Amino acid sequence: MLAVMTWVPLLLTAICSGAAAYFGAYLKEAGKLRKLNESLDETTEQIRSHTQAAEEVRSKLSKEMWVEQQKWEFKRDLYLPMLDILVELHEKCLKANKIMDKIGNLDNEDWDRYQSDRNSIMNETKEYISREVEPIEEKLWTLTLKKGNLFLDYEITQHIENLRNAENIRSRESFKQYQNDVKNGRASVDDINSYHSEEISISYKSEAVEKAYKLLLDSARRDLALIAKPINPTGKKSKTLRPSETHTENCPA
Repeated sequence: MLAVMTWVPLLLTAICSGAAAYFGAYLKEAGKLRKLNESLDETTEQIRSHTQAAEEVRSKLSKEMWVEQQKWEFKRDLYLPMLDILVELHEKCLKANKIMDKIGNLDNEDWDRYQSDRNSIMNETKEYISREVEPIEEKLWTLTLKKGNLFLDYEITQHIENLRNAENIRSRESFKQYQNDVKNGRASVDDINSYHSEEISISYKSEAVEKAYKLLLDSARRDLALIAKPINPTGKKSKTLRPSETHTENCPA
């Protein structure tokens, strides 16, 4: 009986020790597993956060690209018609110059006949300008007011406005030049008519059209990324990307 009583406590001690060791290992592994789950949850949350941020960036970039694309298309639909109008306007001015050039072929031996023929040519030129040139100028100005002021450089819109008022500007500049020449003895008071001839007026308008065209073309190349390639080693200028290529063939450089 005494031996049994001695053995039982030892057995209970062994069982408790084993149970303690087992549960200790279990709790240790459970703690590791809990930490692993917490780390996994944190990683999952980070991935979710990064994914959401990436989606927001992608959405923002997509919207910005769409806006830029819309701007590009708007500018394209603005530049091309304006360039076409300027090319047409330049051609009409050249035609007016050709009509005016007929004055140089007149025989001035009969002064009265010369003056009559000259006036006839001048009237023909004025009628042509009124019928063919001025409506195109108004079309260009209307397009500038409706759309051009949104995206065109101030220099371009200002020059188009100057083109529309070219005759008034030329008259002021010519009169100022006339006054300066008279003051410095390069002209007499009676020479004023030579500073306000119709020939000078047509030539001035043609130059204004060419300048407006070049300014607009340069702006279109920048905005639409239609930049001409550098001159190659052969000495020949590489082609400019379309659509500006078609315009450069119709208007003097």
